[in-house]
Amino acid sequence: RQCLPCLVCDWPQSISSWPRLWPLVILTPLPLARYFRILGAQIGKDVCLYPLGADPMMTEPDLVQIGDQACIDDASVIAHINSQGQFSLNTVAVEERATLKRFTRVLSGGTVLKGATLLEHTLLLAGDIADAYSVWQGWPAEMLVAPPSPRSAPPCIQTASLVCFSEPSGTNNTCNEDNSDRWCWKP
Repeated sequence: RQCLPCLVCDWPQSISSWPRLWPLVILTPLPLARYFRILGAQIGKDVCLYPLGADPMMTEPDLVQIGDQACIDDASVIAHINSQGQFSLNTVAVEERATLKRFTRVLSGGTVLKGATLLEHTLLLAGDIADAYSVWQGWPAEMLVAPPSPRSAPPCIQTASLVCFSEPSGTNNTCNEDNSDRWCWKP
């Protein structure tokens, strides 16, 4: 049985399949999470990094901590700052289930707590902290939706897979099928 001629070299394909496979090995990109881990970033499981790209992505990956199931879209995570001639490096933390949407920038020392969302075109300044389960937007970032507080929110209702808080205006303390009037997340 005769193989088709190899387009890459004259290596006989009946001996090895390497000539057909090497372009796949060389041209397959290294997953970004693994690449940034090699560079020193602490990245959790099931993290979505830059599905639409970013410029710049992470300038100092060894100073970045990203929790499980966080999503960083076309956003910049910057761990350095040069203010009035003083150059400093600080850790940037994006905790689990936090989301950084397109054109978001987190500066040196910024922290995005668990479940927080930074909407499009948001700048989290150096040293700022985005509260857990809150929504932020603006340049600089301002809180749009505050997290449910234990004192003002009705009691937490746990269903099979969701933890639900009703909105302050809601009167019903049960989770709807579509959870349209609830803040819900998986515990």
